Amino acid sequence: MVLLTAFSPLALINFNLKVYSVSFETPLWLKEGTYAEYKFKSTAIEFTNFSYLDFDDGDATGIFRWECLDIRNNIATLNLTLTWGGDGTFKMDDHIIGSGFRVFKWSKIVYVDLQSNTLRFSNGTLIGPFLTWLPPRLEKGTTLEMFTNPNFWSGNYCITYVAGNVTSDSRAVTEIAHGPQKAFSVRWKIHFKLVIRNKTKTGETTCFYDYDWDTGLALTFDGGPFDPLFTPVFGMCHLGVMGLFPRLSATNIDLGPRVIAFSSWFCLIFCL
Repeated sequence: MVLLTAFSPLALINFNLKVYSVSFETPLWLKEGTYAEYKFKSTAIEFTNFSYLDFDDGDATGIFRWECLDIRNNIATLNLTLTWGGDGTFKMDDHIIGSGFRVFKWSKIVYVDLQSNTLRFSNGTLIGPFLTWLPPRLEKGTTLEMFTNPNFWSGNYCITYVAGNVTSDSRAVTEIAHGPQKAFSVRWKIHFKLVIRNKTKTGETTCFYDYDWDTGLALTFDGGPFDPLFTPVFGMCHLGVMGLFPRLSATNIDLGPRVIAFSSWFCLIFCL
């Protein structure tokens, strides 16, 4: 749920959160050629200029991929790609733009400061936090406050604040590449500004990520409103995810040993 309020400078004041010391550094597994892909189903994409790309005949398939092209001086160069499409009728703001099998593709080259997990464009502009990986083995209760650029606008939106809280450190995430993995979960709180009819408003929302316990790589994310990656980089404020959250579908990263994931009915019978 997204909450909107009238603009007030007080709304930009960060919450007083207890921030545990979390050290960002180059992941041991990150090197040239490292990649990860996430697949999901979607019915529409909402852009930051208030336009929509709709798929009328069921669900389109989306794939988000990042690949490391280079690492120098604690800066990783990444190619970020999002493909989205299927076989059906496509509309932009209720106007049919094509039918049959079509695939739309967006791609950006970005730079990640590995000592702070901040994302930049090639011209040096700070975009905001990069949440696709974190330091591994973060325990429940750990809080992270990430760098943002409150002056960077993508269309009519600007993300001003991102902070995360580790809500669980003992999840088993299933239906991902390499089999079930132990994970820690992070609830990200996001503050944003937007302009509607020449008036600036503020709001807040949340998004959820699951991270592999041993590597810190994101295993799932919810693709909900104002994700700190998709909003500033691709100009998308909602991916219209249906069904399962976007899940890790392919990677050349060794995630470590699998875990046994019991079904809910099994736990009700044997674990109580």
